[in-house]
Amino acid sequence: MTTVFQPGVFTATHTYLTHLIAYGLGCGLIGASLMFAAKPPAVVQGPPTIELTETVSVPTTMPRTVTTDEMPAAPAVWVVITAGTRSYIKLSDGGTVLPRHGKPKLFEHDWVSTSIAPVADADVPPVHRARKGTEVIVDGTCRATITGFAVVARLSGDTAYASEEDTWSAASVMRLGAPVLAARLDGCTGELARSASLSPMIVPEVIEDKRLVAAAKKQLYASADMKTARREWAAWEAEMQPSQHQELDLGELSTKVVRHPKTGATFVSIHATTSGACGSPNISLWGLYRADDAGTLTRIPTEVGELIVIDGFVDLEGDGELEVVGRPWLDTERMVARTDGEVIERLERPFYGCAC
Repeated sequence: MTTVFQPGVFTATHTYLTHLIAYGLGCGLIGASLMFAAKPPAVVQGPPTIELTETVSVPTTMPRTVTTDEMPAAPAVWVVITAGTRSYIKLSDGGTVLPRHGKPKLFEHDWVSTSIAPVADADVPPVHRARKGTEVIVDGTCRATITGFAVVARLSGDTAYASEEDTWSAASVMRLGAPVLAARLDGCTGELARSASLSPMIVPEVIEDKRLVAAAKKQLYASADMKTARREWAAWEAEMQPSQHQELDLGELSTKVVRHPKTGATFVSIHATTSGACGSPNISLWGLYRADDAGTLTRIPTEVGELIVIDGFVDLEGDGELEVVGRPWLDTERMVARTDGEVIERLERPFYGCAC
């Protein structure tokens, strides 16, 4: 018997918070020593992955107004950024030159520091300024309108690892937090937004079916992918720690069963990863299956890419096919990708800290 849960883009996981706490305990001494050493800020790099899967303001010269016919098509999806009582969507990466903006303001929530600076309409590039007043739909249900613009920067971690003062400031977060040009919404909190001019994003129903989960897990663990993973693990072990031997342990298992409300198709996702201990490779093994009425599973070709956490699924175009919503290493970023690994959208959030 299956149990149907309330629809949602995904059930939020907070493994990144657990990781960050663990990293903080393991790296306290390192962090303390870094506070006395002046060096350029550096964002930590993730461990190797075996894949089976006040800021200087620069005025912007404004060309002529873009007409509706010349305005580029809306992207497939925007990732929603929430800070304080406001929601934003990323329009473009800030790069090295940001539009002229006002004084940034700092927001702190759940180990995330966010710096937001308002941008006047006249200082927004025309291709983005033309989106003001357009409507978006958040998480497939909530309608909001773009009412203005801002530069938004976000980061996590400890100032000691960025050679900064004792606490983050609006200016330091704006400088080090991968700033982006964002559009401000007049309402709606959520995870993903899509232009109301496009076909609606469909959010599959999350259901519970232990029989399908068990069958999918059995198939994945008996697959050629698992055999390859064991060989890769053994090769790494022989090179890096030949005096020790430990069997590959895919101890972190995430299972999801969803039903498409339009087509009625049922999908089963099994995502198994290693714990990602310091110095060892992260192995990410993902199996996505379509179940027929009799419960027979057919595996869908997938590429997990950089995803370490799979939070859930959406159907962006309403074509019956799933897109995956998840997070890369350390869970500090948000990514939307197709099941073949193609990245559709990505929102970066740098982490300053020890990875071990």
